[in-house]
Amino acid sequence: MEKVAWLFDADFEKRLFSSQKLPFISTRENQEFEYLIHFLDPDKTIFTHKTYSKSYKEFLKKFTQKDFKTTNNRDFLIKPWCSPYTQTDILKVYQSKLEAYQILQRHGLLENNFSLIQKKENLKENKLYKFAKNSSGRGHYIFPRDKIRLEKLLDNNEVLIEEEIYQRVLDFSTLIKNGKAVKVYENIVDDHFQYRGTMISKDFKLNKEFEKKYQDVQSEIIKMLSDFKGVFSLDSFLYQKNEQIFLFPICEFNMRKTMGYIAYQLQQKYFKEQDYFALVLTRNRKESPQDHDSLTLLSPMDNLFYVYAAVAPSELELKKLISTLF
Repeated sequence: MEKVAWLFDADFEKRLFSSQKLPFISTRENQEFEYLIHFLDPDKTIFTHKTYSKSYKEFLKKFTQKDFKTTNNRDFLIKPWCSPYTQTDILKVYQSKLEAYQILQRHGLLENNFSLIQKKENLKENKLYKFAKNSSGRGHYIFPRDKIRLEKLLDNNEVLIEEEIYQRVLDFSTLIKNGKAVKVYENIVDDHFQYRGTMISKDFKLNKEFEKKYQDVQSEIIKMLSDFKGVFSLDSFLYQKNEQIFLFPICEFNMRKTMGYIAYQLQQKYFKEQDYFALVLTRNRKESPQDHDSLTLLSPMDNLFYVYAAVAPSELELKKLISTLF
């Protein structure tokens, strides 16, 4: 039987939209979160060129009760973990923000009006611009703050999506597997719309009006993707305008295993008795996290991001704990 090793393909979008078939390479980007495969699938061997310390491997074994297995041997069959890259025609359409927006608009499911920008002179102040081929929460820019980056994209003949800047009050995602909604969870995002974690709470719910609207949209999307087998998620948010709260039922698709997926699987596997759980990404190191009953540092100490599992007795306490990590 052929030996298999798994690559954490954090470069999913780059690989998906490449005009060439890219080799599976253990880059720094892919190494950043590869250890999380072990927490969810501890029997899997990870393909990597990264060297892990003895103390970290001992921590993993104590946590999962399994040896941490890695290899850089290319005699192994290397498989991507975040997506199998089957049904690539569907993946490309829905992962592209541009094509996804156009599909949602045709089906009457898009909440906002948007414009397509191809020239630098059409950039407007205080508008949000999205690069179609970046992952969720990335490729979001504001003019003139991100003027250089936006102009570079347009110089490379890329098309940008222009939309209003919403005063978001809650970001959330729905995990869908094989046509069924599995879990809704809150996203932790920063002021630049960058993902910083997932919070899973037994109390999460929309009000009756928003819930009906959201379920109607979600049902239509699941029908649209009825032929897709595998995992994907929908990003949504609540926003405030003129002192009222509104629902933006779908803003992006994530056609792969996301950090939200990982957070949910971690909670189910190791923290199932906890009603309030979060997976948090931060560049701030919490001193002696293992001495804190509510925090567990999951990542190696030499990574760019420190990744913590956090638990608390209530949603309020969990949010307070999360705030100490930034």
